[in-house]
Order: sequence, then C-alpha cells, then structure tokens
Amino acid sequence: MEVKLIERDKVIESRDEITLSGVPYWFMIFLIFIQVVFVTMVYGPIAAFLVELFPTRIRYTSMSLPYHIGNGVFGGLTPFLSSSLYELSKTETNPIGDPFAGLWYPIAVAAITFIIGMIFLNNKIKSDVLT
Repeated sequence: MEVKLIERDKVIESRDEITLSGVPYWFMIFLIFIQVVFVTMVYGPIAAFLVELFPTRIRYTSMSLPYHIGNGVFGGLTPFLSSSLYELSKTETNPIGDPFAGLWYPIAVAAITFIIGMIFLNNKIKSDVLT
C-alpha cells in the first residue's frame, strides 16, 4: 500500500507500507514471543545472582538503584537512540542509510561496561561479602 502526503496538489512524501496478514503476521508474533522468552531467561538469573552476591545491608540501596537506572536508561533508550542513529546515517548520496548504524550505541555501552569492569572488578573474595 502506497501512502502519499499531499499539500495543495504537490506530493511531499511518498512511501510504501507493508501490512502483514495470515502466516507472516503469526510468524512475527512467534518471533517476538521468542525474544520475550530470551529476555526472561536473562533477567531471572541476574536478579537471583545479585541477591546472592551482596549482603542484605547494601543489597537494597547499592544494587537496586544502579540496576534500575541501568535498565531504564541504557536499556530503555536503546530503541530510540538506535533508530535516531540510523536516521542520522541517511544522506543525499545514501538515502537508505547504514542499516548497522543503530548498533553503535549498544556496542559503545557494552565496551564502556567492559572497560570499567576490567579496571574496577577483581576476582578476590572479601570477607564482608560472605557475611
């Protein structure tokens, strides 16, 4: 289906829209369901791991705030920022844009997290963590 925006007999923008129905529609629903299953497979063990990793006196303040800020800010903004990076990659010479431009944000966040982890985390067990 082609959609045209018209202003006083001039076509401003024309684009094609695809509407799924039948088998492709249910296949996309199935793929989204699989992604939800993968997310639950990640978040369940992370919550249990963080509860067991830290003592109770610091668990609810020191872990809850960064955990929720990290999920809300970095995870919640990922679709918006990735879509924005893709749109910014469109130029006159390349009107389609770079389909991988949206990956720069999650790659940068993962790289920064890895670098900070390598600097500040160590593999030594402290006695106050065990209590």
